[in-house]
Amino acid sequence: MKNITIGFSTGHTLFARLIRMFEGNVPYSHVFIKFHSDTFERDIIYQASGLQVNFIGAILFATKVKIIKEFKLEVNDQAYKRIMQFAIDNAGTPYGYKQLLGMGIVRIAKLFNKTIKNPFSDGKATYVCSELAGTVLQSFIIKHDIPLNLETSGPKDLYKFLEKLNKNNIL
Repeated sequence: MKNITIGFSTGHTLFARLIRMFEGNVPYSHVFIKFHSDTFERDIIYQASGLQVNFIGAILFATKVKIIKEFKLEVNDQAYKRIMQFAIDNAGTPYGYKQLLGMGIVRIAKLFNKTIKNPFSDGKATYVCSELAGTVLQSFIIKHDIPLNLETSGPKDLYKFLEKLNKNNIL
C-alpha cells in the first residue's frame, strides 16, 4: 500500500487572492497531489499551475506556498502505478486559463440566481488544479463519479467533498 496526499495551499500573488475571493474567502487557492518516492527518498508535488501540469519537489514547493490542509489517501500498489502513469502521461498538458475564467463567470452568474455551464469547458485538453486532483480522485482512488462537475468546481468544492469523506471515515 502507498499513500497519496491531496493538499490545499495558497500563494502570495494577486491570482491566489482572486481565487480565494471567488471561492468564498476560503484560506486556500490551489490543490495539489503529493507522492512519495521510496527510490529517491523524496516527496514530489504534482499540480496544474503556471503554464501547465507539472511536477516540483516538495521542499521547493513549500518555500513558494503556504500549505493549509492535506488529506492522506491509501491506495494499493496497482492504483499507485496507474496514478503515476496518468501523472507522467499528462505532465505538460496546458493550464486551463480559459476554463478558470469560465469558472469565474459561472460564479458571477450564480450571484444573480442563474445556473450556467462553464462556457470554456474543454474536457481534458487543459487542466486547472482542482480538476486535475478531482480527476485522479475519481478515476483511480474512489473509482466512481464524484458529485462535482470538475469543469466548474473549484478548490472549495473539492475540499468540502474530501472533508465529508474524512468525517465518514472513507479516507
